[in-house]
Amino acid sequence: FITIMSYDDPLSKGPIAPFPWYQQVVTYAIGHIPNNKISLGIPTYYWQWSTQTGKLMGIGGNEGIDNVFAKYHPKSTYDTTQQERKLTYNGLGAAPYTLWYEDTQAITVRVNLVKNNRLYGASFWALGLEITGTWSCPAYGAGGQRALLDIALDADADPFGDRRALRPLHQPARECFPAAQAG
Repeated sequence: FITIMSYDDPLSKGPIAPFPWYQQVVTYAIGHIPNNKISLGIPTYYWQWSTQTGKLMGIGGNEGIDNVFAKYHPKSTYDTTQQERKLTYNGLGAAPYTLWYEDTQAITVRVNLVKNNRLYGASFWALGLEITGTWSCPAYGAGGQRALLDIALDADADPFGDRRALRPLHQPARECFPAAQAG
């Protein structure tokens, strides 16, 4: 299989990878490569933009997002067109910023794209940068929570037991992947 690094849309002035761009990447790829040979790259980090200048000001992971929440108490919204979470806040000197990042909802939408197109799987860059709770499926509640990755990927297809070669399940748990269709 091949992994398509479908993040870092070079033309984006906002989200790391706007969802319409993801859809274009998948459509193009499956027109040239068998879908069961494609692993779709999904980011687990953020992009921070200056709202005033439109320049990319930073890239980082959960620690940076946690710091922004603690220091600036930003407003967090989910953009349904881009299918990505964003924070807006005023930083040092009241400079306005927008920070775009993947949360559970955004990753679920992208995993559904993998499932609905019956791709080989998904690749994440980079594990460890994701925000706390990203891999949780809230439908299972406290004490009964199952990890999003365990639901999204088939552990039987992992011969090494360390998630190096995971493949997607084509019968998603509807509680975590409400938009997915049975395969």
